[in-house]
Amino acid sequence: MEINKRIKKFRLQQKLSQKKFAYLIGTTQQNISNYENGVAQPSIDCLAKIAQVFSVSLDELLLGDASQSSTDRDILNILAKLPEDLDALAVAAYDRGKLIGLAGCSADCEAMWQIGVDVLPEYRRKGVASALTSRLAIEAIHRGKVPFYCAAWSNIRSVRNAIKSGFRPTWIEMTAKSIDFVSEMNR
Repeated sequence: MEINKRIKKFRLQQKLSQKKFAYLIGTTQQNISNYENGVAQPSIDCLAKIAQVFSVSLDELLLGDASQSSTDRDILNILAKLPEDLDALAVAAYDRGKLIGLAGCSADCEAMWQIGVDVLPEYRRKGVASALTSRLAIEAIHRGKVPFYCAAWSNIRSVRNAIKSGFRPTWIEMTAKSIDFVSEMNR
């Protein structure tokens, strides 16, 4: 189920009119109609307010029931391999209402948020990951946090995404492996 349908479903479950719901999250009835009809996507701040009004996590609002869709299951590895209380912020990319990419921040400490990102395989190498990562880094900075991005030495694609998104290596661990081993790791 796409996010627009989940927003409408939650609103109807709460027995809220579009007008009342708009008031509760500080927007217009027209915006609610646009969100529910898939004409527009809510901003990050708006998504946080929507989740709060519905008393659901951002994970549930963005992804719904993970058992409903293989797309949702494929992308869930971004959000909570960590304890849920570390999830701080997320941004999502959609293609005609279908969730195709997700980047999330975990509050690893008071001042620093770590970024993780994933994109469905058919949408990779199209700039989606770097767009999500860059946007999330900017949002973290606006909230007074220092965003950081970790990548394993063997994950060359992730390292490329970090650099393309404006991150620069500040600490590097090097391990010598044969070119055949590294090539196999990056397949």
